[in-house]
Amino acid sequence: RVEQRSLPQWYLLTSRHAQALLDDLDELDWPEATKKAQRDWIGRTDGAVARFELRGCPLHEIEVFTTRPDALYGMTSLLVGAEHPRHDQLVGATAVHPLTGELLPVRAAGGRPGGDPAGVVPAHDDGGMPSERAARAAVERLRQAGRGGPSVRYRLRDWLVSRRRYWGPPVPVVTCPADGTLPVPERELPVPLPQVEDFWPLGTGVPPLASAVDWVATRCPRCGGPARRDTDVLDSSLDAAWYYLRYPSSDLHDRAFDRRRTWTWLPVDSYIGGNEHAVGHLLQARFVMRALHDLGLVPTPEPFRRFRAHGVILRDGAKMSKTRGNVVDPDRYIERHGADTLRLYLMFMGRYGTGGDFREEAIGGVRRFVERVWRAVQRAAGPWQHPDPAAVPERERRRQRLVAAVDRRIERLAYNTAIAELMRFARSLDREAASGCALRADAVTLVSLLAPFAPHLTEELWQRLGERGSVHDAPWPARPPEPDAGPRVTVPVAIDGKPRARLEVPAGTGANELERLALGLPRIAELLDGRVPSRVVAVPDRIVNLVL
Repeated sequence: RVEQRSLPQWYLLTSRHAQALLDDLDELDWPEATKKAQRDWIGRTDGAVARFELRGCPLHEIEVFTTRPDALYGMTSLLVGAEHPRHDQLVGATAVHPLTGELLPVRAAGGRPGGDPAGVVPAHDDGGMPSERAARAAVERLRQAGRGGPSVRYRLRDWLVSRRRYWGPPVPVVTCPADGTLPVPERELPVPLPQVEDFWPLGTGVPPLASAVDWVATRCPRCGGPARRDTDVLDSSLDAAWYYLRYPSSDLHDRAFDRRRTWTWLPVDSYIGGNEHAVGHLLQARFVMRALHDLGLVPTPEPFRRFRAHGVILRDGAKMSKTRGNVVDPDRYIERHGADTLRLYLMFMGRYGTGGDFREEAIGGVRRFVERVWRAVQRAAGPWQHPDPAAVPERERRRQRLVAAVDRRIERLAYNTAIAELMRFARSLDREAASGCALRADAVTLVSLLAPFAPHLTEELWQRLGERGSVHDAPWPARPPEPDAGPRVTVPVAIDGKPRARLEVPAGTGANELERLALGLPRIAELLDGRVPSRVVAVPDRIVNLVL
């Protein structure tokens, strides 16, 4: 049997930070889709409140929020939703219109109230005043009459963090008959979870911890008299909202996080996760960090400077699920092709932020690449290689271009195109090794750059090359310095006049080249999301503005 009950529970006041959480989204290097999801969830709505005097009701007045104050004059009744806690007392009363003094019946709403008139509304002595001006006039009259004024509402609600189950951190609160509800002293934290014989829900609405009678009974931290522990536990989502603070101090058991370490390592430079957490974990983590920052306990109000969401791997064009029968068992492919081949294929199959369609026949191409690297590196390191001295300078420039290309793509999480660069290089090295003119330096660089993508293969090749230690401890190949092409300038790239990215280009770069470079920026491509600008205004050394 399911029934609705009113229970005392614990909340964190996330709603107090709604506007700050909204404002700071503009400063974060996050995907626009993730930021939009948070903006929609926080849900700022601008409007006005109007307070109606009530007659024939125990309540003296009721406050109403509206996004259309211009429509107040057209009211014929006041509707009360069925979920209103005083519904039965309100329905049948009479409300006094705060602007006209007109008596309006209070009625039960058959559904969600809506259908405000749009455009021009009759506003008594204001003639056919446009709705925007009428709204401002109505709000000002409410303010002057002391019956309301401008107001903002948010969709974001306070965060319910208590649970009536056994597993979880007990809420660190005690209740004393004399002193009321008090926090457990900091020296007694964390509150240990008691051992109980039966941790299943009791089915009576009483939390399982209530059965631990000896644990519940405690002493008041203020007066020392008998008190009771709270028997709710905190939800695991609250722990997930601050784990990044705990990581640098996980070896410390006398504090949650060390100030020096926290100020050194936080905020997180780059966070990669699922976009399904956009309005759950990511928003909760932002709130926790901001609340702790207000208390002076952390260095910044935002926990994650940069966030990138990974894509989804599909099978036959659909998301994998057991019900569709299209789930991929990785062990099967690891056994047949090896873990490195599978890992390389998953990163090569599409953009990291988009994902791709898993196709079994496509793994063969990656398998051939792995075999080519295995063969080419060992051949290139052999004593029988005799490269033409005249070709060495160009080979060195090619090697440096590879390092720069792979380095830049890894920074952008463009793993698929980084692997494509390595594939092209491996084909050339394989041909050169077969003809006896390969360079050992090319083989060493290929193994180093491939190591993050194929750790097992490259570790074995590193040993066969006779290099010291592990490839994963070796220095990353140094990116060659950018050629000095004279003075450079920073050109902002805007979409509909709002700056969204920047270009670092040689001074005097032409308009056509600026347009090409701007449209090629990953950030701009992400924001355009397939849309084509109707017009591009590119002013050399000044700005590029993409007009949608």
